[in-house]
Amino acid sequence: MTITHIAVVIPARNEGHLIERCLASVIAAAKALPTSASIVVVDDGSTDGTAHRAKAAFAGFPSIVLSIAGANVGAARRAGVDHVLSENHNVAPADLWLAFTDADTHVPPTWLTCHLEHANRGADGVAGIVELDTADPSLLARFQTTYLAGPPATTHRHVHGANLGIRASAYREIGGFERLKCGEDRDLWSRLIARSYGLVSDPQLVVTTSARLRSRTRGGFATDLSALLRPA
Repeated sequence: MTITHIAVVIPARNEGHLIERCLASVIAAAKALPTSASIVVVDDGSTDGTAHRAKAAFAGFPSIVLSIAGANVGAARRAGVDHVLSENHNVAPADLWLAFTDADTHVPPTWLTCHLEHANRGADGVAGIVELDTADPSLLARFQTTYLAGPPATTHRHVHGANLGIRASAYREIGGFERLKCGEDRDLWSRLIARSYGLVSDPQLVVTTSARLRSRTRGGFATDLSALLRPA
């Protein structure tokens, strides 16, 4: 089960001011791979030119922008994977790795290499962690205290669509992402656990994500961040 292709799926909705930075980081990480890679941006009803900016940022890298209009991140991720599976029908699902991040996130140059290493050692799913793109000392302090508290240095308890990977064979076997407006990442991970797939939660696999406090969907990551700043 050696991975021969990695596809990165990125849902985006009105992220025109951040999508170029996201894609620049993902492309840099993809170019560091010893295997082939591609990117799918799923533009979910944006009105701010997100799709146009994404296409301009691709700069010839194997990529595509798909368009849906559901305002539904689970549906967006699912549409992106459906495209990947169709385009890579000649690749054995066990040899195809699906990586996920978000348009308000940027990744380190080693991001996909780390995914690949875990996959080639037999992992069916990989979950990383996030750090915040903010200079707010109060938010950072509370985030560090709550988010990183508890688990040992070799694992963690978090699941983020902004930093997730899954073998295509496992993805297909569990039925893929549900069309959920939030929590689609945790739902997917829980089904992998239920089926006893080989999973890695790597605290050294870190991406940087937006610290926005206004949630586009109740129950999303921004909702969690906002809760940190409420008086106890």
